Amino acid sequence: MIRLMFLTLLILLLLIVSDALCHEQDIKESSQSHEFALNHEILQLQRRLDPSMQTIETKFESINKINEIFPELALKSDVLELEKNLDEKSIVFKKNFEGINKANTQLIELHEAVDSIFSILEKSRNELNNERVRNKALEQQKIIISFFVNIFFAILAGIYSGLVVARFSRFEELRNEVKRIIHGIDYISTEVDLLKIIPKKEPSEILSISSDFLALGHKEAGELASLIMSELSTFRSLPSTKYEQFNEGYIRWQKLCRKMKPNLKVILNLKPWL
Repeated sequence: MIRLMFLTLLILLLLIVSDALCHEQDIKESSQSHEFALNHEILQLQRRLDPSMQTIETKFESINKINEIFPELALKSDVLELEKNLDEKSIVFKKNFEGINKANTQLIELHEAVDSIFSILEKSRNELNNERVRNKALEQQKIIISFFVNIFFAILAGIYSGLVVARFSRFEELRNEVKRIIHGIDYISTEVDLLKIIPKKEPSEILSISSDFLALGHKEAGELASLIMSELSTFRSLPSTKYEQFNEGYIRWQKLCRKMKPNLKVILNLKPWL
């Protein structure tokens, strides 16, 4: 999930940078076209002003020739008319130069805007590189933290599984001990359909096993072991026992031993001292 978020953030940043570059290219093209148009206007103004200036120069030359030839004549009317024309042309020329100055200021402002855009792009690139470095460092930290967390949980899982296996194996050991005691009971029939009990192990050990079951928290198994012990003690205390009755009890004790089940709450408990 973190990698997907990082990829989406990277794609968004790349889209922003590409959009800024396209916008920068458009600004460059517009500035070039605007500059080309201004240069074209300046050339047209110069072309318009050149013939008027030539006519003014020719008139000045003719006036100077007339003054040289006829110094006594004062061509005041022509001089005044020429002065008016010169004033008008100078006003037009000043207006044209003002337009050219405005165009130059616009070009300067446009260059400043392009420079500011370049600076913003450079800042965004630096921020993107810094973000990549930070993300890489965070990714490395996350990998290290996840590694140690996984090791910690693996150790905890190993300890817990060991406890569960030890508890279950202890229960199985006690239950198998009850089975061995029951299977170790031998009996033979005597006269008048009576029998004699010959145990290989002392049946009273079942009582201690029952107490172990209860101490470990396996209440049901402890009660079954106590029931087997009480019935076996009853048979042993009787002066005479019939074969069929003892055989039925022997089979039932084996079934009760198989019905012994561990208490899963105790087996799966997180407390290690149980």
